[in-house]
Amino acid sequence: FNLHPKTFSSNNMLETLLLSYNVIRSINKDIFSNMIKLSYLDLSFNKLKYLYSETFSKNLDLNRLILKNNYFLNLEPYLFSKNSKLQ
Repeated sequence: FNLHPKTFSSNNMLETLLLSYNVIRSINKDIFSNMIKLSYLDLSFNKLKYLYSETFSKNLDLNRLILKNNYFLNLEPYLFSKNSKLQ
């Protein structure tokens, strides 16, 4: 299952997004870019293998990101460089 790049384009005020256990295989690098208020994101227990370095670059309020139980082979070195609030 792949999320369409425009899935969340009209949800710019959303603060919490729970996407665990959805068998998501890939995420477009811009899928969360309009979600400037996003602070909590759960992507756990999916089938993700890769995240682009730009994936969370617009989510400056992101402070909790759950990625456990996916199939990541490697994470981009600067994936979280813009997310100074991450815990």
